[in-house]
Amino acid sequence: MDEDTHEFDPVTEDGAPWANPVNRHDDDPVDTGIETPEPKVPEPALVRGAVAAVIGLIGYILGKQIDGVVVDQIMDIYAVAAPLALAWWIRSRVTPVKK
Repeated sequence: MDEDTHEFDPVTEDGAPWANPVNRHDDDPVDTGIETPEPKVPEPALVRGAVAAVIGLIGYILGKQIDGVVVDQIMDIYAVAAPLALAWWIRSRVTPVKK
């Protein structure tokens, strides 16, 4: 072998394709081409937990014990109202394209 060439060992060499991809350095951020939007609305589980907590707080303030059936009915109302409210919120921020 010439002095400027050497045998390539893909497992240990930095020249292996998986070791250092083209135009990629360790300090470069990974660009996947997809921007991750910042969440502006809380997670649905968080909202359901808050609804249940408010129901419990209302029961405590009123001095009554709220039955699980009532909580289930309120959660059913939330399950119907939340997608409708979200659809209204999205529609108010989206402008249709005129043809």
